Amino acid sequence: MEFATGDIASVLIDAGAKILAEAKARVEASGVTVDTFLSESFGSRVCDFVVEQAKLWNADLIVIGTHGRRGVRRLYIGSDAEQIVRTAPVPVLLVRIKEVNGSAVSAGRSEAASSETGRLVA
Repeated sequence: MEFATGDIASVLIDAGAKILAEAKARVEASGVTVDTFLSESFGSRVCDFVVEQAKLWNADLIVIGTHGRRGVRRLYIGSDAEQIVRTAPVPVLLVRIKEVNGSAVSAGRSEAASSETGRLVA
């Protein structure tokens, strides 16, 4: 089956929207106010975009997933999460992603954020 670039982008956007909706529902169920934003970008680094958005939103906290790569793999691939932690104007909560049966899943919910109020960038 052959996909056109538009088809792939559409699939990625739909998957991203679903992930954001599920994460937002979990955070809101904890009584925390949360805003989400889905953006398409093919030319900029994720880390730069996230930090820019946190500044524009006056966010209190950035929540981002990480694979937790170390050593040569991290050096080769790079780490958007690490760069966000280094340059963010607000605290950053990293949520470790683990693989279960070959699929990435969240390692757990962020209970630490459940007592916080304010705006989260997730």
